[in-house]
Amino acid sequence: MPPLTNTAALASLRGPGGLIIPGQPENSRFFNVVTLTDDQVGAMPPTGHALSRGEVEMLREWIREGALLPVKKTSLTPRGTMPRSR
Repeated sequence: MPPLTNTAALASLRGPGGLIIPGQPENSRFFNVVTLTDDQVGAMPPTGHALSRGEVEMLREWIREGALLPVKKTSLTPRGTMPRSR
């Protein structure tokens, strides 16, 4: 998976066969790995801590509604410094 440093990189994950399947959060690999708990292998993002319940619901709804992104390329800044998973 490419580093998600901007919305263009995030957009590259969308679509059939991609990691984000618009309209289908539970079938989207991206959704599944970012909602793993801190102690589960493969949890993403690899730094910081698990998403809050509110963030999980926001992500689920975003994917359910089509995973739309702004037209303008926007930078994304990861948070956290500690590895999340082993």
